[in-house]
Formats: sequence, C-alpha cells, structure tokens
Amino acid sequence: RLANKIGMFLARSMTNIHYIVSSNLVENKFIESIRSRLEKVNKLSGDELKALYMEILSKGALSEKGGAGLGFVEMARKSGQKLDFDFEKVNDQFSLFYLGITLMANDDTLKEMAEGPVSLSFAKDFQNKVSEGNILMLYKGDFSRESILPLLKVVEENMEKNIESFKIKKQVFFVLIELLQNISKHALIVNGIRDGLFIIGKKDRFHQITVGNLVENSAVPALEAKLKNINALGNQALAALYKTTLMQEGVNGKGGAGAGFIDIARSISGKMEYAFIPYNDTLTFYLLIVTV
Repeated sequence: RLANKIGMFLARSMTNIHYIVSSNLVENKFIESIRSRLEKVNKLSGDELKALYMEILSKGALSEKGGAGLGFVEMARKSGQKLDFDFEKVNDQFSLFYLGITLMANDDTLKEMAEGPVSLSFAKDFQNKVSEGNILMLYKGDFSRESILPLLKVVEENMEKNIESFKIKKQVFFVLIELLQNISKHALIVNGIRDGLFIIGKKDRFHQITVGNLVENSAVPALEAKLKNINALGNQALAALYKTTLMQEGVNGKGGAGAGFIDIARSISGKMEYAFIPYNDTLTFYLLIVTV
C-alpha cells in the first residue's frame, strides 16, 4: 500500500561506524536520471569529487527533478565512501528510493562494516517491519537530558502537523515527557550512557507509546507491585494517592517514578501495560506501554 511507503530516516551507530539511510518515494520516470548521477559520483576519486563539486557550484548546475547533483557529490566527499543506493518498485508510478551513507569508516572498521548488518537490505527489512507495526518513530540509545530534548522537539513538530485535536496533542505530549523523563532519571548507566528504548506508533485511533530500559533484578518486585497497585485504582483513589506521593517525595527531598506513573494513569482511559524480561543474572529489561 502506498500509504505505508511514504519514506523513512534511519541512523544507526555500531562502535565507530555510523550509517544513515533515507528512503522516499520518487516517480519511476526519474529513476534512470538519479541512478546515472549516483553511478557517476561513485566512480570518482576524492580529487575528482572536489573538482566536480566546484564545477557545479560555479555553474549552478542543479537539477530540478531527480535530486540535486551537488548534494550527492558533497555526501560522497564528506563520507569518503561510495554511496549505497537502490530502488524498490511500489507501483507503476512510484518507487522507493533508498540512499545510504557510511560515516567515520576507516581501514580498521571496513571489515566490521562488511560483516555486520549495516546495509540497505537491513534498512528495507526494518522499514517493512516498522510499516507493518504502524510505528511512527523508534529510538534506542542514550536518554540523557541532552539526547531526549531534540527527540521531544521532533515528536512535537510531527504532532503539530498530524494531530488535529489540541486535547489529544497535549495528552500524548504529556505522557511522552513523563515516560522519557523516567528513563532519563532512572535507567541504569551502561557503558557511560543511560541506555533505553522509545517507540511511538498508532493502534486503531490511538497513539501507543512504548519505553524500555534495564533495571536491577532487585528493583523488579517493588516496581511491579507499584504498577499493579496503580492499575487497580479508580480516578478518585488515584488522585488521593497522587497527592500523598507528591508530599512524601517532597519531604524526602527526592523525586521518584511513583508520582509520574500515577499522573499518567490519571490521564489515560485504559491501563498501563508492562513486562519484565530477564536479561542476565543481575539485570531485567523493563517494558512499559501506554495507549493514549
């Protein structure tokens, strides 16, 4: 279906390899023009790319259709690698144009890049799975404050364009902030980063937000009991518990996940879903799903 093939942006980091893939619809009549430009760029050396770049700049020879030649040349120059590309037919009028760029690959990482799952085939498979699951955005990585602020900005701008109801926008964004802040504050630091997972997707008429992070096994019983208790309460009991929790956290001088969970439960009509998945002898992967 064309509606599920509107495009994708994917960035993936593996040690010191950074792979960026974009996909977007193009009209089939422009494919050969795009292909010829990319094949030409991929045949050129670094010096030849620089000369072509200066030539395009001086002549202003940018194409109105089929992509900007200057952009392809600059990507090849900056990456120092061949541009990876492919076309996947959607129907008689459109195809998906995939473009992949590898950054920071040197002699020590070229072998790893060739052997690892860093390829357009991975990107295509990923996009198919994302489309089938109605996933709008997925992020796995560092959830420090500096990392999640740009993430919130992207989601907010997309909601402005795609959600008409102000009430729903406000509700989704509130839940999103609470969940991301919870990971930012409480996720375990692994290899120097607060590692976590965030997914936002559509389920029927609703938005489904999923977050996950590692927790110590010893923390699971209390966390599970807290979530089970919150899910069992009605609106009035949740309001009372929220006030009590806020007072306790204020007296203790430190905020916890409790008040945030309660506030989320008060703002949604259904229940929070959660799972605890064993990771190793000391850690568990904690998954929380909220439907708004």
